Parts: sequence; structure tokens; C-alpha cells
Amino acid sequence: MLGPERSPTRPPLARPHRISLAAGAGALLAMLLSACGTGSGGAADQATDPTTARVTPTPTAPLITEVDFGELEWTFASFRAEQADAVQLVGGTATVGPYVYTVGEPVYSDADGDGADDAIVPIQRADGNGVEILHYVWLADADVPVQLDYPVARGARCGDAVTGVTAVEGGFRVVEALRTAADVDVPCSEPGPTVRERVIGVFIDGAGVAWPTQLAPVAAAGVAWVVDPAWQDEASPSAVVLRSAPDESAPVVAEGDAVPVFNVFIQPAAAVPGWNPVGFVVTDEATGEKTLACGWYRQP
Repeated sequence: MLGPERSPTRPPLARPHRISLAAGAGALLAMLLSACGTGSGGAADQATDPTTARVTPTPTAPLITEVDFGELEWTFASFRAEQADAVQLVGGTATVGPYVYTVGEPVYSDADGDGADDAIVPIQRADGNGVEILHYVWLADADVPVQLDYPVARGARCGDAVTGVTAVEGGFRVVEALRTAADVDVPCSEPGPTVRERVIGVFIDGAGVAWPTQLAPVAAAGVAWVVDPAWQDEASPSAVVLRSAPDESAPVVAEGDAVPVFNVFIQPAAAVPGWNPVGFVVTDEATGEKTLACGWYRQP
């Protein structure tokens, strides 16, 4: 397990960054876990999750492909941390307390539809045998890239793993190997047996706040939460309206008087006042195949 956070901290991520808009505008659980982070936490800790804000780049904005992500200050929001850590990388790495942080290779795509490339970049935190890797979206900006506060995917030793990230139209395809509670006999040296593919994009609300969203296989929130381990493949029909982001302007991803929902865990630092992350089940009427996903529910 990851120990208590001892590195410099930022305030809890109860709000994403805001930037002024410039220049214009088991059975079911072991099946397709096409959700926003519904795997196991792993030995290093447990899962996590995503989000931030951005601006429309001006014609003079630097290309994000020219940015050295190994020389930037990062936010690292571990799943069990009450606060997100601020980590200044130099030469692609940093040592803060017991942790060694290392940046990975970026993948570029236009995730928010403004015509400029954005990036998804992994950052690893190691502490002895404990390893946690978070994948963050960085948005092109008129000055420097802006990191979304919450990771969109996560890997950990003896837990879930991100096995591939590629650029696609509208954002990034993320491929993961997931573990469930039923996979206790799978060696830590081997990936989880459940493969999940998601396409992640970015939604920007009217206040200029950017949120990661899932575009495929079903529309959903794009953050990386964890299914409540107490869930036993049973979803409770509920009257809900779920959105892809915690904002009333965000697209509705599930709505009805009997939406099958279940509990998910979200990192404390990712709490959004007035909103709850909720898991929901989508069933293909033709094949009967079930997909797990997540949405934001506005508290009454």
C-alpha cells in the first residue's frame, strides 16, 4: 500500500482549474468493464480519477508537441490521498520523500475539438515495490499546456494496467488489462485477464472548465473510478439523470425511472460539491452484452 502523502500538497481537487477563454471560443463485473475505471486497486494502492480546464489556443500558442513534459510541474492525485501532490519534474524525474516520479512518453490528438493537438501523458510513482501510474490529459493553451486535475486511466503493481494508448478522432483510445476480485490467482507478473477499450475526449463547460469524458464504447464520464468491492453484480434500478461531467451543461449519458446503477469509489481529492459519481449498466438489446460505465449525478 502507498504510505501517507508526505510530499508538498495542493488543496483538495474540489474544483478543476478555470482559465479565461481566449481567442474565440464474477459474471457482469468480469465481463466487459467498459467503464470509467472499474478495475482493482492493486498492491500499490487502489484506483483513481480525472479533470481540468483550458483555453482556445491563440495563433501564437506553442505547439504541444514541442513541450517537454519532463520539465513541468505536475499534479499527482493518488487514489488514497486526501490531497493531490504538486511534483516539479526536472529532466523527466523527481524524488519527493519516499517517492520517485518518472514521466512517460506523450501521445498527441485533438481531444477538445479546437483543431490543436492535446496530449495524454503517463507519470509513474514508485516506492520500493509499490508502483502507481496515472495517465493525464494535457490541453494545449496559449501559454503552457494545462493538465486536467484527475487522471483518465491508472495502473498499479498487481492491479490494473494500461497496455496501450493511441490517437483517434476526437481523443485517445486507451486499452487496459483489468483485474477483478475473482483474479486473485493471477500472478502479479501477468496482466489482468479482462481487456477494456475506451475512447477519451474532453468536454468544456460554459465556465471554461474542462472535464474528461468517455466517447466510446458508450458515452460516459472519462475519469478512472473504482467499483465498490461490496458490489455483487447486482445493479439497483433507480430514477436518475447522469451526465458526462459534473455540470448541468454536460451531455446526459443515462436517464430514466429505472436506470440500473451501482456504487463507485472516487478519490477524496476528486470530490465535486453537489455531485456524486455513479456507476450504471448498459445492455445491448441485440446481444445481451453488458457494459459498465460511470456518470455524474446531481444531488437534489
